[in-house]
Amino acid sequence: MILSEVPLPVPYAECKHLALVYPPDVALLWYAIQQQHGDPRHVAEARPLTDGRWILDGDLLSELHPAGILGWALPHLTPEMMAAIEVMPMSEVAPLLPPPPPFP
Repeated sequence: MILSEVPLPVPYAECKHLALVYPPDVALLWYAIQQQHGDPRHVAEARPLTDGRWILDGDLLSELHPAGILGWALPHLTPEMMAAIEVMPMSEVAPLLPPPPPFP
C-alpha cells in the first residue's frame, strides 16, 4: 500500500506496527521539508535500510492531521511523494534494518 491510499490520520493502535519506506530522493525531500517548515521539537528522523531505501516508524501516521504533531507537513507532501512512500508491516521491514553498532 502507498501513503496516498491511506486515510489519515490512522489511529495509533493500527499504525504502531507499520513502517513508512521510501527511496533516497524522497528522504532528501522529507529532510528539506522538515528543515524549512518543521518544528525542531518534533523531528521525524529517518533511518537507512540495507537495500538503500529509508524508513520512518508508522506511528507517525497518527500525527499526520491538522492538529497533529506533524500536521505542518500535510501541505508539503506532494502527490508524487505520497505515491513513493510505501506503508508496510514493520515485520517485513525490520530484517532490512542495519545491525546496531557493537556496544563498547
